[in-house]
Amino acid sequence: MTLVSSVLGSIVFLAIRNSVIKEIGIKEAGFLETITRISSYYMMFASTILTVYYLPKLAVAKDNFETKNTFWSYYKNILPLFIIGLTGIYFLRFFIVQLLFTKEFMPVTDLFFWQLVGDVLKVAFLILGFQFFAKKLTFAFIVFEITSLVVLYLSSIYLIQFFGIQGIVMAQAFDNLIYLLIVGFFFRKSLF
Repeated sequence: MTLVSSVLGSIVFLAIRNSVIKEIGIKEAGFLETITRISSYYMMFASTILTVYYLPKLAVAKDNFETKNTFWSYYKNILPLFIIGLTGIYFLRFFIVQLLFTKEFMPVTDLFFWQLVGDVLKVAFLILGFQFFAKKLTFAFIVFEITSLVVLYLSSIYLIQFFGIQGIVMAQAFDNLIYLLIVGFFFRKSLF
């Protein structure tokens, strides 16, 4: 499952980056890489908590009731903290970019809103995605992952034409919303 995500995900992200270079320019591709790096720093927080604390709980959950309690514990405790943290990051975005990069990277601040929206949606579906690993649902995971990557690629190519570089982060938010809805529907018995 990790192999599919890492290999196919890398190919899709490379194709999107190449499309940005071709359609808009290499400078904007650098802005996309910058917002992606910033996102990866705070996303480590959520993925670490999921891996260390919630994945073992999901793996030993004996029935839907235990799984439901684990899901809702995450949604009540971790997701609100993450949203508060990302709200702070949004308001500090100018400071963050100036601290980590040079003034030439200030256009990255325009990408924060959609990146943060997409990351909130991603953190919302991550625990559901970890259920694939906990219950060894390999085939379903691969189908969802490939579907997500196709949605991401097609929406990126479409939205870049109308919104430029911001279209890429909008596409990621859209893809994360679709993924959350589909996976939420798939695990609806464990959620509700």
